[in-house]
Amino acid sequence: MDEAIFMKQKICIVLAYSPTNLLSNQGILRLLLSLVKTEKFRNRIVIATACWSHRQLKEVLLEAKISLTDIEIILSSRVQPLTITLFSIIYKFYNRLKRKNINKKGRFQQALTKISSHLPKFAAKNFIFLIISTPISAIICTIKATILIYKQIKLVATKKLKLNNSGTQQVYPSEKKTKKDKILKKLKNVKNKLQITKSIKLHIKTIYNHIKTSEFEKLIKKINRRKNIDICYVPAAFLLDVHSIKKPVVLAVPDIVFLENPTLFIEETYENSYSHHTIKKNLASKASLLCYSDYVKTSHLIDPYKINKDKINVIKHGNTSLSQHLKNNPIEILQQFQKEKLNHDTYLSNYHLPSMKFLFYSSQVRPHKNILNLIKSYALLLRRRFINVKLILTGNLERNKELSDYVLKNRLQYDVISFYDIPDEVLAALNQCAICAVNPSLFEGGFPFTFSEAYSMGTPSVMSRIPVVLEEIEDKKLQELMLFDPYNIEDIADKIEWAIHNREELYQLQKPLYEKFMERSWEKVAGEYLNYFDETAAREKASHVH
Repeated sequence: MDEAIFMKQKICIVLAYSPTNLLSNQGILRLLLSLVKTEKFRNRIVIATACWSHRQLKEVLLEAKISLTDIEIILSSRVQPLTITLFSIIYKFYNRLKRKNINKKGRFQQALTKISSHLPKFAAKNFIFLIISTPISAIICTIKATILIYKQIKLVATKKLKLNNSGTQQVYPSEKKTKKDKILKKLKNVKNKLQITKSIKLHIKTIYNHIKTSEFEKLIKKINRRKNIDICYVPAAFLLDVHSIKKPVVLAVPDIVFLENPTLFIEETYENSYSHHTIKKNLASKASLLCYSDYVKTSHLIDPYKINKDKINVIKHGNTSLSQHLKNNPIEILQQFQKEKLNHDTYLSNYHLPSMKFLFYSSQVRPHKNILNLIKSYALLLRRRFINVKLILTGNLERNKELSDYVLKNRLQYDVISFYDIPDEVLAALNQCAICAVNPSLFEGGFPFTFSEAYSMGTPSVMSRIPVVLEEIEDKKLQELMLFDPYNIEDIADKIEWAIHNREELYQLQKPLYEKFMERSWEKVAGEYLNYFDETAAREKASHVH
């Protein structure tokens, strides 16, 4: 590694993702890779990340054809803490207990709950407690599950005993009350089931957060000690608290989506509350802010938080093409993916992919991505309008109960297909083979990447009529043909159906829009980023002089 090269690097990108995040699925990272690959960023980048993300980061960089010799990586620790490995196992164990239930808590169970609630606090302060808290948490959870099983067996045994009693018994008022109580008890059991699931998840996420905080504190200390770093770029406001970074900071705020759709985030999970709290703290810091659209600048930053407009810069996305990832025949790429990754699926492993006609939506499963409405509109097309196509998604539907239950209930499990965690080559192949790309999102911080990705592969798109889209599409005719109301199932289905029957016409109508985006090369966008970084660093330096 050439030390002379690394002394020239002055921009530190801070990637503070948790141990449970897959870097390959982060849309923010794809944007960063497009910047890092440009000549303007060459030999100017340091990436700081937690130790648990190191292997994934190297894989993502290599897949993007970025040489590891051109980039220095700063890790929070040399070796991943044993606790991360242990907690990953425990986290999976807890998830298996989602459907478990506990009845009314006795004193013993209350004591267990009290101990488990204090574990994260002690674990954060002392490494020994951090190690000990993992098996203790597992033991507590096992004991609770055992109590639950015992009570359920006892309940079943009692019920069978009553049924086996010979003769017809007279039902007294007290017994009628007992039967009513049983019904109420069953309802309470359902409530308890939800409560214990939330409690377990909350406890694990709390401990994970304390581990994250400890590792990120180490990471920030390393960044602060580096003399060759002029500025830090944090690509998302929810990742970590930037107050302790002693370098000038540019903080990206792609959006604050819960302001746009608060009801989608009404469930108060630790993850949500932590993210919201971190965003608010960071917005109050001295960091310079960056977003991707004028709408977010005004509606998410200036209006609700009264942030000075001079503190915010808007840099729109560059054009995203997937053509460079498609080196072979797309059908052959998909067949290879089928052979290697879908061999466990009895349906997909034998499906004749060359004959598959499908719609495509590339996105993670998140509340504002509006996947349920897309599936509902697809079901309408399939079952009522008899349009025989599949729907391929890249989100993991199995992790979302509402989506997976809807698919199974409506017998769509062979029609709505999830290709999760796919490489860029497969993403390019899917975009080229799709009849149409669909983006039903309720909100995005910048114009959706899905449009350019699909168009670069010869596929038209239909998408939601949302503010960032209307900022870019001025042609009223094109708006009418390709945009739909994301809350209206019929409208989504109408636009998709028209696109299926008029694919080539829509593709030609969208050509001027794509050519407009092509004018924003990533080299040009990289120059805008560098100018903003340099201005921020110079302004910070001048403030210290005065």
